[in-house]
Amino acid sequence: MQLHVYRRNRTISSHTNAEGMTHRAHYLQLRAVRRRIAAIATCFIIAAFTALYLAVQFAGTIPVQVQSGGTLGVASRDERDKYVQLVNDYLVSRPIERFRFALSEDALRMYLQHEAPEIASLRVKGGAIGEAVVSLEWRQPVASWRLNDTQYFVDRYGVIFATSNTTTTAVEVIDNSGVRAEAGAQVVSHRLLSFVGIVVPLLEKQGWTIEHIEVPPSTTRQIIVKVSGKPAIRMTIDRAGEAQVADAVSAITHLTSRSQQAEYIDVRTARRVFYR
Repeated sequence: MQLHVYRRNRTISSHTNAEGMTHRAHYLQLRAVRRRIAAIATCFIIAAFTALYLAVQFAGTIPVQVQSGGTLGVASRDERDKYVQLVNDYLVSRPIERFRFALSEDALRMYLQHEAPEIASLRVKGGAIGEAVVSLEWRQPVASWRLNDTQYFVDRYGVIFATSNTTTTAVEVIDNSGVRAEAGAQVVSHRLLSFVGIVVPLLEKQGWTIEHIEVPPSTTRQIIVKVSGKPAIRMTIDRAGEAQVADAVSAITHLTSRSQQAEYIDVRTARRVFYR
């Protein structure tokens, strides 16, 4: 007959293993071991997925695509290299943004537009592992002007830039002002060119064809817009372009309805239109 010593808080059982443990104690021990193994395996899986996610999100290389009007542009290799270098310079100053989830497209766009104003917008998309593709779109010029041996362009938002590889035809601005580009004259010219960039699309929206724009003698604050089959329009940068275009459209419509001919109309003064 086998005798068992009674111990407080211990289950009475006649079944023990070689180590003197009951089946219940052995079960509890195995369950604790399984839980530890499951916890370690879970941590390992989470770490593996985290590492894989970071590897996919990390952009070690940044290919650049250039688009013009929604189609792939004709940027030269030097231009592409320039844009790639600009993107890399930005990421050097903000290394955390090499991870795509941390990349601020707005901040990158503003940086690139500051360094290369010809860029209108950008989009970042995923590529291969360790790669992110930056797709750039050029501005579409509506007018061009040569100043100090440099060709400048302006888009419909009035933004000036000096590089354009698009096939879009830009209205030529002819400078007959005779003002030398010294003592701040270039700043005035930039303001005028911005004005032109806003006015041209508004006039073309009427279905009119603009032949060219002339800066009259002895001024850099006025322009004369030559419109095919319409009177020339004299404007000033000191008044809102939208208001002047509205006055010009109204005046030309009125003259046309009365079968009157005019050499030019002057919309420089608010609520007054002069014509001859």
